[in-house]
Amino acid sequence: MVSDVSTLKAGDEIIITDTKYEQSIGKEDKNNFKQTSITCTYNKIKPGEDVAIITLESAGNANTFYLNGYYTNSSGSKETGYFYAASSGSNYLRAQTSKNDNSKALISIANDIATIKFQGTNTRNWIQYNQSSSLFACYAEDKPQKDIAIFRKYVEAKPEAPTFTYEGVDEKRMEFDEIGVAYIYAQDGCTIYYTINGNDPTTSSTEYD
Repeated sequence: MVSDVSTLKAGDEIIITDTKYEQSIGKEDKNNFKQTSITCTYNKIKPGEDVAIITLESAGNANTFYLNGYYTNSSGSKETGYFYAASSGSNYLRAQTSKNDNSKALISIANDIATIKFQGTNTRNWIQYNQSSSLFACYAEDKPQKDIAIFRKYVEAKPEAPTFTYEGVDEKRMEFDEIGVAYIYAQDGCTIYYTINGNDPTTSSTEYD
């Protein structure tokens, strides 16, 4: 879950949920987007098939992005488009292939509650969750619905390769077939497994201590 808007950057993949983390923006429904159920454990989301995955694109100003969604359209096919506030008289959240001011979204976050406001001329420009209608749409600021939260795709970094020190040998001149290993080092939190027969180690191999 994103708690600090300053950590968002172009290229991030996000989903938009209600603040109870039970529903997310889902399938396109003509003028809005239906809700779709998600699974949340310890503030981590496991999105379902119909969840709209949104890639942030820079819109030029701080904390301002175009929301490039990959979503299921009303025909059941997958497509991409930029979410935008589509009306000043109706609560329309739509997607289009082009970018303009009505698809330029200013994002702010306070106490884990996200505010996403489109910056164009259409005044129903505030993405909210409508629980009674089971959808996500755009509303005027003076007609609030349910608050939303933002979750970002998290990719666990791979640990760096272990490093070695060698007994009685210059590391830069490893001409020997056999070398005595003095120590193996790894990042904090990593466990090292090794073999002495040339096979790749697995978690069933000997643990180095």
